[in-house]
Amino acid sequence: MKKIDDILKDFSDYELAMFITYKQNQYMQGTQEKIKAYITERGLTDSKIKVLLANKPEPPLDEKIHCSQCNSVKLIRTRVKWEIPAFRSGYEDEAAMWNELIKGQATYKDKVECFICGNILYDPNNEKRTFFQKLGDIIFDNPLPI
Repeated sequence: MKKIDDILKDFSDYELAMFITYKQNQYMQGTQEKIKAYITERGLTDSKIKVLLANKPEPPLDEKIHCSQCNSVKLIRTRVKWEIPAFRSGYEDEAAMWNELIKGQATYKDKVECFICGNILYDPNNEKRTFFQKLGDIIFDNPLPI
């Protein structure tokens, strides 16, 4: 397992400023003190952090997926148990229900989160469906009437 200093060395100054602002409080007290020590060692003051946060860099052109909040490509993919929607039918939903009811196997999907700021890019349990996706569910899948 990497130490926090090794992780922070890979951050740019802007990413470090975003990390301090959004994610530092989620760590234990000892780790927070190590983060603060690394910040002072790197020479970032409160005024420098405010300037860095005001000047958001452009997203990288070569990367397709990046965080919309901080433009970082440092993302975490976590396997989470997918809570099957109750009143939505479709091939994927029905296959997941079948596996869970008959075989007793839960369905897992990837949750994508930004490591720098904690912004959730995709969460299968809080998936927002557009009007046209809902309309497609009604037309093609014959969902249960509500």
